[in-house]
Amino acid sequence: MAFFKKVENPQGPLTADTLRTWLTNYVAERVGVPAAEIDTAKNFEDYGLDSRAGITLTGQLERLVEQRLSPALLFDYGSIDAVVEHLESQGMLAHAGS
Repeated sequence: MAFFKKVENPQGPLTADTLRTWLTNYVAERVGVPAAEIDTAKNFEDYGLDSRAGITLTGQLERLVEQRLSPALLFDYGSIDAVVEHLESQGMLAHAGS
């Protein structure tokens, strides 16, 4: 079993940009590449994140947005960009400058 460094939670309001950065760092840590190499439009499955990793990530997201999320979130919205856009459209993220 691999152990990963904890990705620090964003400071301040959770905006689309801060969540996108957090998700990018989270995926980069899990797959062992620099965050700069993560394409936020690329499918989570392309990075080798399986259902177990998806459930874990969804749990982390629930803590960040302080709301229950569907366990299928990462399968329904298969990329970092899609997840961020969905959560923003549901009013779960602050607007920049808030």
